[in-house]
Amino acid sequence: MRDRQTIGGYPKIGTITALDVGQLSQRSPGTAVRFHIRDISYAQAQRHVFDRHLKQLKLPDLNH
Repeated sequence: MRDRQTIGGYPKIGTITALDVGQLSQRSPGTAVRFHIRDISYAQAQRHVFDRHLKQLKLPDLNH
């Protein structure tokens, strides 16, 4: 799931976003997966919303 050269000279037919990697990695073997064409601006907007929600989480202070 890291960006690397393709193996065997085959073309790279697609890419998934960092947010989608987490969801994909939790799928059980044999689970159907569908890919959708998305514009990069859509992916960037999704990441922006995710980051904003993540910053709003109140995490416990582990120093006390």
